[in-house]
This record gives sequence, structure tokens and C-alpha cells, in this order.
Amino acid sequence: RLPAIARSPCHKIRKPISPVMGGDSDSDFAPPEDTGSKSSKAKKTSKKSTPSKREKSTPSKKAGKKRKSPAPKTKNSKKKPPKKSQKAATLSWESSLTQVKDYLLKQNRPYSHTQIFDNLHSTVKKSMVPTVLEALSKEGDLICQEFGKTKLYYPNQSNFETVSAEKMKEIDEKIGELKKDHAELQTSIKNVTADIGSLEASLTDEQLEQSLEKAAQQLEEKRGEC
Repeated sequence: RLPAIARSPCHKIRKPISPVMGGDSDSDFAPPEDTGSKSSKAKKTSKKSTPSKREKSTPSKKAGKKRKSPAPKTKNSKKKPPKKSQKAATLSWESSLTQVKDYLLKQNRPYSHTQIFDNLHSTVKKSMVPTVLEALSKEGDLICQEFGKTKLYYPNQSNFETVSAEKMKEIDEKIGELKKDHAELQTSIKNVTADIGSLEASLTDEQLEQSLEKAAQQLEEKRGEC
């Protein structure tokens, strides 16, 4: 015998209801997906997508530096060569001997070869100055004294005339008088400069006339108002 369900023709066979909440499709009976594997994959992709701190700080190699635009060329853009300093014409051997000798006799004081070269404004070659001084000292026109490595040259005092004591006193008296005159001239120069400053600060005749005219006009205007 068939069961009672098969006998009834109007009865429809129903699908068994799954114990899981949901509908009637076959997907309800599908096994649950492995969520753990998906989450691990998502984490890996998120790690790859998020740049590290070093990548953020360091700029990309592809991004090159900005090139500066070249300056516009002009007609006068070419640099002119610097002008050469004009050197003083050097003297010959004989002329350099006479010049050095005359200079030391006029000054009558000791000098080194570098000082003589500077004072003569390089008219004599620097390499020639010590040889000239040695030649003059051998001739007896100059006297050389060594102080360590330095050499000083001064004129031989026998070339000058001897001065008596009376002449020396006269010379000293003249020097004293000249010093007094010099001091008096300095004081007079100071007084004159002070007078010039006061005169420059004061008004001229034209400026005074203009100021008087303006004052007269102001007085007339005030009288008219009264």
C-alpha cells in the first residue's frame, strides 16, 4: 500500500524546509565560505595599497627637478674683458742707481729694499733694488747694517758737510719759530672755518627781502580784516 500522501491527487509535494534561516533555494544548503582566507587576502591587498612612511617622504625618481628658464640673451650680454692695469715704466741700470742714490741722500734716513721699492712707486724693478743698494754700499755712498735677516741702508754721513754747534743752535731756533707760526695759523684757520659756517647758516640779502615782503603783506591783510 502507498502512503496517504501519495493517494491524494491534489496534494503537492513540498520541499523540505532547511533548518537554516532563509529561503527555499539550494544556496541555503551550500557550505559556509571561509571568511578567514578572505580577510587575510584583504589585509595583504591593503598592505600593498597603503604606502609606507619612507615612500611618502621620498619623492619619486620620475618627478624631475624644475628646470629654470634661461635668461633672455641681449646684445650687450657678452662680458667685457677686464682692463689691464698700466704698469709704470721701469728704469735702466744707470738711471736706477742715480734715482736710488738721490732719494736716500734727500731723505737721509735708513730704509729697507722693500720700503725703497714702495716709495719709488715701482719705477725700479723689485729684483734690481737689492743689487743697486749693494753696489752703492760698495762704492761708499751708502752704509748697510744688518739686523738679523733684514738689511737697512742709509747714506754715508761723510758725504755731508759738518755743521758747527752755533749753526745747530740757529737751526733749532728757526724750527721753534716755525712751530709757533704753524700753531697760530691753525688757530686762525679754525676761526675762519667757524665764521664761514655761521655765514652759510644765515639768510642771504635776497632771502631777507622776501621775508620782509611777506611780513608786510600779512600785516596789510590783518588790518583789512579789522
